[in-house]
Amino acid sequence: KTGSEASPATLSHFKEGCTIVVPVHMLKEHVASDDVRSTPTNTSHISVPSITSPARVHAPPPAQSSATSEDNGNNHEEEGSDEGNTVEVVVQSLAEDLFSVNSEAVTRHDIELIRAAAEQIRSAAIPGNLFPCEGLTPSPSPAEIADIYSCVLGDAFHAMKRLITPMHHEAKKAFFLALRDAFFVWNKEKLEELMEYMRADGLSQEEIDKNMLFSPTLFTNCVDRRIPPPRLLYFRVRAVFVLFGKMVDSESKKPLFNKKTWKSANNVLNEILSGYYSDPPGVQWYTKRLKKDGSVATNKYGMELLDCSRGTNRVESFHKDLISDWGSWPMGMEMSSKLLAEKRHRHNHRVSEKRRHGFTRIGHFDTWLIDELQSLVYKNRRFFLFPHWSNSSDYVTTEESFDVVALQSEDVQEALQAHCEVIAPLPKLTRELQFQCKAMGTPLPFLPFSTADERMQFSTYLSNHPSPVATIDDKKAAIDWCAFVDGRTIMPKLPCHI
Repeated sequence: KTGSEASPATLSHFKEGCTIVVPVHMLKEHVASDDVRSTPTNTSHISVPSITSPARVHAPPPAQSSATSEDNGNNHEEEGSDEGNTVEVVVQSLAEDLFSVNSEAVTRHDIELIRAAAEQIRSAAIPGNLFPCEGLTPSPSPAEIADIYSCVLGDAFHAMKRLITPMHHEAKKAFFLALRDAFFVWNKEKLEELMEYMRADGLSQEEIDKNMLFSPTLFTNCVDRRIPPPRLLYFRVRAVFVLFGKMVDSESKKPLFNKKTWKSANNVLNEILSGYYSDPPGVQWYTKRLKKDGSVATNKYGMELLDCSRGTNRVESFHKDLISDWGSWPMGMEMSSKLLAEKRHRHNHRVSEKRRHGFTRIGHFDTWLIDELQSLVYKNRRFFLFPHWSNSSDYVTTEESFDVVALQSEDVQEALQAHCEVIAPLPKLTRELQFQCKAMGTPLPFLPFSTADERMQFSTYLSNHPSPVATIDDKKAAIDWCAFVDGRTIMPKLPCHI
């Protein structure tokens, strides 16, 4: 409202060049009327005309067209509701109106996925239930899906592997290829650059497409990919499930998905809605692959090679080493902690040499010696011997714990310390138990039930407890148990032990 008479504000009250910010809840759905006119974008500093051409008639959503196909059968050709136009309308509505992205950014593969599921769209009985299927729960409308992201992500590879399909089903290979391309979206510019090099090398487009589908290593080594937000990823993956799930093998006469597979597919879709697979904004998954001399590696076309840290591939080899080292070599808690600390240090150093551009290669793992040398040279010569080196010795040691960490609550900790002051002096512990107490910050170690005295005392505690056994609180019981501890035959317990 403006003016003394509080008349409604109109565009005439704003000078040219003003920016008008309108809350989203003030926007109305588009009305197909000649009275509604669009304002052209003014990019050449020319005054905007007061009257523009009428807005074009807005095409109805595909689901509504299908639901009213019997009543408006004569209008289908006029509204362009054939398969091709339906697909384009779905792409535009999902990409622009609902996904808030430009339709030009939607890849051709997105259109192919939606076209493959066009038959499923026509049979939708519930408005807004895109890609309906008996084996899947009804899909939420795109407007109901929030683009949320998780700090802890699931691996898309393992999500695909959870869908167990028959080994010799003729649609199995095509299904996993389509599912892979539904999860991952190529960098369009780099992909086109690589294809130009391949076409110049004499390969036809058909050969390029075949290599991209069945031998993608050349592409994944130099072209980065992303996993789209949940609002887009959900329908990409669901379209593949709907298309391939009921495909019947010509020999076995069995569908690709059984009851268990449909359940897994539903779980994957629910996890997508929770943001467990989409790439969080601002997170960089790719680094340039380096040679031994520190320069960036390239392929035969001169494109820089990339390393991807998405998923669990980078940690699988580390886990394999842990299994081989600790699986056949019994060792105590203290020795395991020392070996893990050394292994972490060496692993981080090797990865830094391999992935951090300009990282100094020293030929050994005693980095503290380089810290001293760096500080000594700077003190005497006033320059850094290794400009890209960061002296970890100059940083304050944090209070973080590794390998063995404290699991007890503050209440249990206070109860145990108070009881140990009563029964002092405490008995002498073995070196292994002393290390555990030091790591967890407790006067006595938390150990599971192992002695006859502990079992007898626990039976007495349960029989004297006023509440039924099923209603006893484990945390409260762990605090009560501290009163029975003697440090010899009865040790303190965690709630999980009780």
